[in-house]
Amino acid sequence: MSKEFAEKDMTNSRKHSEICIDDLTGLPGGPGLSSSITGGVLVFIELENYAAICRRHGNKAGNTSLLLLARSLQDQLCDKEEVFRISGGVFVLLLEGAGLYEAASRGQSVVKRLNRISWVCNEEEISLYTSIFIKPFGANDPPDKCIEIALAAEQV
Repeated sequence: MSKEFAEKDMTNSRKHSEICIDDLTGLPGGPGLSSSITGGVLVFIELENYAAICRRHGNKAGNTSLLLLARSLQDQLCDKEEVFRISGGVFVLLLEGAGLYEAASRGQSVVKRLNRISWVCNEEEISLYTSIFIKPFGANDPPDKCIEIALAAEQV
């Protein structure tokens, strides 16, 4: 393991010390982000056709779609970015220190790549359709509280 990777891993483990790990994707999940993050933007990413995939092809196909989405999100991470699965087909990309313009541009780029994902299930192609919702946060708005508010308001 490189020194840079080990340092980043240690930083992330401190931030996620109280976060549970999602059993399906292996991503951190739920609230519990460190209050040491003082500002940035949360990019909510929703797999819009998750319920339709599960209804038409079953839960196993839905889970496979979530795994593909999670892996693609992990592959696209840049410095000062983290990804979480918070519920069902909803993921959050945390952009620490980012502004709205930067976050909107980054979110569009990520979603463009995610919407190119397709796979075959029982000889039928399944394409993933995602959308984004952006929520800035500051020192007085911890990210875990922003996630709770957004989910409660059903904005994602």
